[in-house]
Amino acid sequence: MRFKYSFPYYLLMSLFIFNFQSSAQDTPTFRIGINFPFRNPETASLSTYLNLLNEIPARGMRQMTFADVFWGSVEPEDNQWDFTLPDSAIINPYNIHTVQTLFTMGSNVNDVGLQVPWKACDQPGCGWDAASDSNETRDYVQTVVNRYKTYTRYWEIANEMDGNKSRPSGLPAADFADFLNYVYSWIKQADPEAKVLLPGMLGTYGLPVENARGWLREVLKAGGGKGFDIVNYHDYNSWWTLPVHYDSLKALMDSFGMGDKPVWVTECSVSSDNSTDITPAYASEEEQAADVWRRSAILFGKGVQTGFWHSHWSSGGNSSWREFGILNAKGERKKAWYAYRLLIEKIEGFENAALLSQGQANDDNTQGGGGTWITRYDFNDGRQCWVMWNPDGGSYSLAVDNGTQAVVTEVVPATISSDRMSATFNISTLQPENGAVNIPLSGYPVLVETESANPVAEFSAGPGGFKLKANYPNPFNPATQIPYSIFRAGTTELSIYNVNGKKVATLVDGFQAAGTYRVTWDGRDFRGHSVPSGIYWYRLETAAGSATRSMLLLK
Repeated sequence: MRFKYSFPYYLLMSLFIFNFQSSAQDTPTFRIGINFPFRNPETASLSTYLNLLNEIPARGMRQMTFADVFWGSVEPEDNQWDFTLPDSAIINPYNIHTVQTLFTMGSNVNDVGLQVPWKACDQPGCGWDAASDSNETRDYVQTVVNRYKTYTRYWEIANEMDGNKSRPSGLPAADFADFLNYVYSWIKQADPEAKVLLPGMLGTYGLPVENARGWLREVLKAGGGKGFDIVNYHDYNSWWTLPVHYDSLKALMDSFGMGDKPVWVTECSVSSDNSTDITPAYASEEEQAADVWRRSAILFGKGVQTGFWHSHWSSGGNSSWREFGILNAKGERKKAWYAYRLLIEKIEGFENAALLSQGQANDDNTQGGGGTWITRYDFNDGRQCWVMWNPDGGSYSLAVDNGTQAVVTEVVPATISSDRMSATFNISTLQPENGAVNIPLSGYPVLVETESANPVAEFSAGPGGFKLKANYPNPFNPATQIPYSIFRAGTTELSIYNVNGKKVATLVDGFQAAGTYRVTWDGRDFRGHSVPSGIYWYRLETAAGSATRSMLLLK
């Protein structure tokens, strides 16, 4: 397909009236991630899981698979490196950022813990020892980090150390602090820009909060605070317990003068099957989809920098972790998959988040959560949006500027097709009265966005069609966001063309539910190569018609 355009001089000049600015931000390369994209895999093929992960599209992933994470085939003999499996996880074809784990501790793979793979054993006395293991461990760590430092900058020493306090699978807290500091220094020598995560703490399920934090207190007392850049914990149980868990962790870090360390939650979710021993009784497919938004809104609003949903797959059968995934045990989409995709589309690039209203938070897994919960997300282009809910019902009055209306999206899909290949969301537009919009609330969250009641400078195909809005920033370098709305579900394509009419990138191609979207183009073509400066066109094609707009990339 080729397009011919005449490009008016006045339009070219109008592209330069924007004051383009860029500044480095101390934020991660992704805000939202997936833990365990796939495991064995289950009944679906490996490619099915990876393609659906990319379709969301996920920006970050942790613990690709057991074999890939735990380096089981790295070095069967000393200095005979074999990275075949880890390569397949880290150097993935979709440029999804990875967080990799260096040691097996916390897993059920071989239960040998903090040892380099070729020295691992499960006999008494096994387990890392500074005097005898330092040279081999340093060699292993630095070889791994050097190999992958152009692909990932995030390294997790191990997983759930607080559940493995004794040899051989773990280490006492004081010995672990020593181990942590050694490995931290070796990682930084290999890659000064690397970020090291504290092993994800068990946090909640099966442990009182005070017990889970007790291990961290011992590690910090032993000097282990110098051995990680990012605090990392896991949070399950009911969604209304999350603020209590976060506050207890922050209080502990503050008491050691380390309250400025960023906090990640690398496992957090609820099953859609309420018969598991980990999941609260409220679980259902709809509640799981709601929790995708509730849990992220609470954690981001409290100050968590990055959050990972556990997980992409569902194990099925009698596993305690069955149906935790946003895909079911057959590898099919669930309502939570569509809710998660909407979360990525709407929230991923936020700059700041604030929990404006916190309802009833407690550590009782069986009851709580009443009252109004509201998180506001702020974006660097001046946008704001709100996620809000109240299990007690009622409404919330949101102040808006003159000439503004509210677009309210119910983030739990209203329907899902029998083949699970499509879903719909309820979306409504609310008009203000006396400078405020009254938002009806229920136990399921809604996303509230504001827009001009009389939009200008946008292409529109009428109330049953679509709107294609101006990208921002413009001019840009290297990334810009393209906002659009579609009012009828159907196949949608959003593509980028150069001035010769050649398609250089396709950002969206497939079924989309009715809703408002904002897609980022990072200035790369189909092959992942940066494109040159110049004028580009973005074209939206829908069932109701198509429209094209121009933009300017400056380098």
